[in-house]
Amino acid sequence: MSFHHRSTSADIVAIAASTAVALLLCRRVAQAYAQSREKETLLDKLPRSLYSWRTSREYGFLQIWRDLSATLHDFGLTSWEVDVIGHQRPPNRDHVFPNGYLYVTAFRNNDSKGTVGSIADLSCISHFNSSSCVVRTRQGQDAMLRVMAIGEDGRESLRVWRKLATAPHALISTNHVLPLLQEIHLEHITFGVFPLVSQSMRCIYGMWAKNSVGDILNALVQALEALAYIHDLGIAHRDAFKHNFLVQWFPESLKTGVVPVSAPRVFLIDLETAIEFPADCPPSERTCTGLPNISSLAGDPDVYAPPRIPEMATGEPYDPFKLDVWQLATSFEDFDSTMPPVQEMLRCAASLHPAERLTADEALSRLRTFLEGTPPKSLLIPPVLHYGPHMPSSADIRAMCYPVGEAPVETDELMEKA
Repeated sequence: MSFHHRSTSADIVAIAASTAVALLLCRRVAQAYAQSREKETLLDKLPRSLYSWRTSREYGFLQIWRDLSATLHDFGLTSWEVDVIGHQRPPNRDHVFPNGYLYVTAFRNNDSKGTVGSIADLSCISHFNSSSCVVRTRQGQDAMLRVMAIGEDGRESLRVWRKLATAPHALISTNHVLPLLQEIHLEHITFGVFPLVSQSMRCIYGMWAKNSVGDILNALVQALEALAYIHDLGIAHRDAFKHNFLVQWFPESLKTGVVPVSAPRVFLIDLETAIEFPADCPPSERTCTGLPNISSLAGDPDVYAPPRIPEMATGEPYDPFKLDVWQLATSFEDFDSTMPPVQEMLRCAASLHPAERLTADEALSRLRTFLEGTPPKSLLIPPVLHYGPHMPSSADIRAMCYPVGEAPVETDELMEKA
């Protein structure tokens, strides 16, 4: 009787344990199924290509990253808050986290109104498209999250990007490609996490920054060094306009009145259109035809917006390495350093005639030679900006505003007028 009772009790315990395990397994299966369905639903919502992710107006910046918020949280990332006009700001309106990649000049330290270029302005990020989003990590660091590949779209450029933006190449001083801190994979979608950098070279002159000719040329020589480095590895960027270079800070030496002690580092970004040639490919065969990566950059050749070299229209082969230098120089076409050697270098680099164009090494050598032989103090002058045919230059406007010999030193008021 006692033995039978013990056996029955043991059976009951075993059955209960088995039932509990079965219920736990069922619960986990149900959770996994629910999570799988949620992931499928999310993936169905997201854009199917890099082009549609970047340009989809009906989906919109807010909705894309809002739908991804739970997934980002699983990876330890929190998207910055987004206001009604699409600007991103840190959670709880905190300061941006210092990371060694973004600074402001000291004279802007006391500006608490959020004026452009101030510390407060670092905490307000605007986006031109939906391909990137500012996030904060669990450790409190702020970074830029960017969609890099969707399926096979962008996969080859991601390989090139990864090569340049991670060790060992990312440890070389002459490599200016912005480091890739982390990759995040959501099924067939790959995101990259990058340091948040202060300024775009697009704003280095002609806008709010009080940069001198010396400040601008120091940034330009680094941009050429960046191109020379990747070209030496057989990699061409093919979208090397100045908006694809970032700067740690703007020295604004026209405002400070002194030559900067240190120069901000320039970073090359957005290798989406990059192409790599094998090491054994002869130089004569390192050519391209047509527009760069139409499917991912523009989707339609008719809406490819960047300036084009003539060969892109004729179908003739062209040197993609000289194209990089041409693109960079072309984006400085409204800039006049008033220094003949510099202007001659930019003229050749931006030539429409292939034979006149410069390699990155040639342009870098010319500009470096000029800077080495020129006293920095002599470059503490404002650039002359050309606004287009039949338009007065910034120097003309300055002359109209102030009589000869009475022009004051550079001030905010003067820079706004000119």
